[in-house]
This record gives sequence, C-alpha cells and structure tokens, in this order.
Amino acid sequence: DIIGNMASIYYHNNQYQKAVELYKEALKIDPEFLKVRYDLIKPLVLMEKWEEASKHADLLISNSKGYINEDYFNIKGFILLWNNHPEEALSFFRKALSLAPNKSSILVNTGVALSLMGSHKNAQWFLHRAAQNTNSKDIMIYFSLIENSLRSDDLASVDIYTERLFASFDIKTIKAHLNNLS
Repeated sequence: DIIGNMASIYYHNNQYQKAVELYKEALKIDPEFLKVRYDLIKPLVLMEKWEEASKHADLLISNSKGYINEDYFNIKGFILLWNNHPEEALSFFRKALSLAPNKSSILVNTGVALSLMGSHKNAQWFLHRAAQNTNSKDIMIYFSLIENSLRSDDLASVDIYTERLFASFDIKTIKAHLNNLS
C-alpha cells in the first residue's frame, strides 16, 4: 500500500516513469494487488506504452478471481480503441456496461468505438446518455459528439455541439484539452 501510494503521488505530479517504477516495485511484493496493477496501467497509457499496458490489463482481468470491476474492462477497451481496434474494444466496453450501465466514461468510450466503426446513430445515443449522466461537465463528451457528427456529415449537429461546448467551457480550457489530445 505504501509503495503504491508513493507511486500515486508521482503519477499525480506527472512523473510517470517514477510512478511506473514504484508500481512495479509494489507488484514484486504482491503480484495480485489489483489496485496497484490498475494504477500502473494509467501512466503506461499516458507514456504510450500500449503493449505493456495491454498486458497488464489482461493480467488484471484474468487475475480478478470473482471480483470483476467495470474499470478493468473499460481500460482494456480504451487501450484497444487508441490502437485502432474499435471492434475489439467494443466487446470490452459491453462487458463494462453490463456491470455499470450508467458510468459516463464507459458510455463515451462505447460511443467513440461505435463512431469509428461507422455506427454514428448508435454512437450518438451513447454519447447523449453520457452527457446526461455528467450534466455536461465532461469536455470529452462534447469533443466526441462533434467528431461523431463530423464523421456522419451532420453539420447542423456540429454547430449545435460546438455552441454548447463554447457555452460550457472557456476558450483557454478548450485549447488546453485539445493540446493534451494531440
């Protein structure tokens, strides 16, 4: 616990490599410490160490022994999504949704996967549901709604969601999030 907490401090201070080293040290002590393994995946993703993150996600899911957490399936799906495997990702998001059908992050990820697969109407449904759950406080939902509308050539919806984006967030926040996405 202590080493994992130390790693979390480094993670929250954007010192991802040091966080990874400490999370791995904690896992040497207890390889089945699921929380630490889950926490390890987050800096690996931010460092774009996709293969290693995916392996740890697989271990997380296979070692959960009766304790199934929706976040485990969601993070595995997220890794697959960012590696351009939306169909595979969708199967993990469905498992996550079966455990937590109203969790916004899972709804957004499902919507993005469906959008990438060309199922824009279904994607919009999931993204709208996520927006309702967060009361429109998640900027990623707006970005995803705009992107889905662009993919489906629905320019009227692009205008609507862009207006809502600018009504909900200041330009500095929007720019910062767009820069982080790149």
